[in-house]
Amino acid sequence: MMINRKYKPFQTKAISWEDIEHFYNDLISKDWPLEAIIPLIHYIMNDNNLNQKLFPIVSLDKLIISIYNPIEWQRETLHIHYEKEKKLWNFKYYPYPYEKVEHERNYSGEVLVEKFQNYINMLGWR
Repeated sequence: MMINRKYKPFQTKAISWEDIEHFYNDLISKDWPLEAIIPLIHYIMNDNNLNQKLFPIVSLDKLIISIYNPIEWQRETLHIHYEKEKKLWNFKYYPYPYEKVEHERNYSGEVLVEKFQNYINMLGWR
């Protein structure tokens, strides 16, 4: 039997990259181990193409990036989250609601910007 799900998008208006930077700096000042995300945020902020094309929001300590504004949480979004137990950054790409994560990888903080560049190139977001 097929379940008919009526889809209601959960959308959120993006916030500025400057606000994202302030948010993470505040968490870092409270001893959250998120220092590696700051170079990634600076990389996006200083790239005129990316800072105009990519839209961010945060959910707790998770950075969610989309090419759309407003952002639909699980439609064409890249979720970046620090997994404290593993001491790795987790990247998950959600293509469409109700579908499995299309790509998921874990990376150390040292390669965060490089792996982000690879992801956005793979997604055609460049």
